[in-house]
Amino acid sequence: MRRTQVLGIFLTLFLVLMSLNTMPALAQPQLVLVGSFGGAPVLGHDSLMMVEFLDFKRSPCGRADVLMLSEIVDMEEEPVAAVTDNEEFVFFLEAMLIPIVVVVEDEELEVWMEGRTMFAELTVQAGPLHPIYAEIKGCSGKPMKGEESGPMPGGGWMTMTYIGYEAVVSFVYDDTPCPPTVGMVGPQFLLKVTPPPT
Repeated sequence: MRRTQVLGIFLTLFLVLMSLNTMPALAQPQLVLVGSFGGAPVLGHDSLMMVEFLDFKRSPCGRADVLMLSEIVDMEEEPVAAVTDNEEFVFFLEAMLIPIVVVVEDEELEVWMEGRTMFAELTVQAGPLHPIYAEIKGCSGKPMKGEESGPMPGGGWMTMTYIGYEAVVSFVYDDTPCPPTVGMVGPQFLLKVTPPPT
């Protein structure tokens, strides 16, 4: 289930990117995103919430950290808010129908990997999101390796490969520790999109 949700996030981003005929990146023979991801449900709310962190090391918009908050309704993620430290990502996040997108300074949102553990920290209030610290520690054992590929609407081809682990996740939200929960961390992903021939 998580694999499908992760792929869905990137597919949405690239459907938007592919639809922009004015993007200089489309002149390239292939678009590439490289980075890591981690996320988990947030316990202690009336409804089930999902928080996800993305560390883009390479993308058509350059490096970026992203925090996304969604509500789980009928097993589907409905976006609530997102925070990024890269202003160029705002368009993509808004195109994913995220109602609130906030841009913060680079040092105010940090997402990084150390081995199998992802660390993330938002140090300021950003829209409805209060400061948060997350530690997403990948479990030992064999990694989950995945590859998804397929045609894009309107032509082109997308291929995503990744390595992920089940993870134990600890949050501190607005200076209040949350109960540990189970999530997923992906130390690396590679997403390639080949545009249709012009």
